[in-house]
Amino acid sequence: MPMIDQSREKLIASRLEAIADQLDAREDKSRARTEGGKARLRYRSKGLTLMALHPGGGIARFPAATRHISVATASILTTCFLHDRTACSLVLRELSGAPVPMRGEVTACRHVQHSIHEVLLKLDEEIDVSAFVAECADSGVRGSGASDADSPQHAAGSTHAAAPKTLHGRVLLVEDDAAERRLYSLLLGKAHADVTGVATAQEALAALSAGPPFDLILTDLNLVSGSGEDVINGARGAGFKDPILVITGELSASRLSGLAILDVQDVVCKPATPQTMLKAIVDALEESKAGDKPPKIFSSIDDELESAEFVNEFVRSAADAAAEIESARAAGDTPKLANLLLKFTDDAATHGFERLERTTRQVMVAVEASTDLSTVQPVIVRLQTLCSRLDVRSKAS
Repeated sequence: MPMIDQSREKLIASRLEAIADQLDAREDKSRARTEGGKARLRYRSKGLTLMALHPGGGIARFPAATRHISVATASILTTCFLHDRTACSLVLRELSGAPVPMRGEVTACRHVQHSIHEVLLKLDEEIDVSAFVAECADSGVRGSGASDADSPQHAAGSTHAAAPKTLHGRVLLVEDDAAERRLYSLLLGKAHADVTGVATAQEALAALSAGPPFDLILTDLNLVSGSGEDVINGARGAGFKDPILVITGELSASRLSGLAILDVQDVVCKPATPQTMLKAIVDALEESKAGDKPPKIFSSIDDELESAEFVNEFVRSAADAAAEIESARAAGDTPKLANLLLKFTDDAATHGFERLERTTRQVMVAVEASTDLSTVQPVIVRLQTLCSRLDVRSKAS
């Protein structure tokens, strides 16, 4: 599978996390599972890539989400079937935020739904589970049956990201699925936004012209009449200068690459958690109001000194990495560009910069669909701008 095709697979990582949540909700969280006599504890880590070594020597990369770990095993959701004894590697994150590379081999693989499978890895080396999962006296092991996402320190990525700020403004929601439209309207309403929901591009443009003015547009791509692109182009053509966000389940590289060069602030892939969607909206509104001085972008994991130092290493190098990406584009070196983008996406996710990760994915799909790399430059400029706004919370206070 070509490198850029692999990077497109990462767009469905949020789906894996949602499925992991569904599976975990069916289990008794008060009881630790066992595997080979050793407790398997619920554990979640975002933005993973599972690397599988083919017998012929090639390496395939797949988006992944963890479900459980023990001292000797890890159970992982991914988008492919893997045969027993397939050698794999991935990077997990400790409670501190520090990355830990791990290797192992597949001992079981079961189908979950569609292309999603759950893989059980036997780790090459045993791990100290307490470094990954909080203490729990009832479990009988050093660690807890709850995931890092459930612990107070790591809910929604960190204590800083757990509670999205209140929204102040009028939001035009364009979603043709009635159930999702009601869900998003309820979510935004609870955050005190004034929401107008419509189902078609034509209704959206009519609402814009009718007034009063909106502060933000949130649109799906696939609509029953018209498209998200129609909404974006129509709104900009009518003089709408405020933020436009796209929330979509569309995975087509050609479709998503078009968004990379349109005037949109962010693209959030479905299914998105409420925290992810609300934070994207809050960020867009804050940037719009900030004018020439947009707010700093902070990591979701820099809530402790150790993790802050870890994040700061990435912050210091991000601008240079983005400049190297632009240099590869300008030189027309597509293989190098693909490798740099894939690494930068993984680094952004590992260091807790979710928005930077999403933007880098937009660059990747734009590169994949493009025959002229000059068309990719605008979204790389956006990536470089985001990198210039990165900071570590402890240094900004």
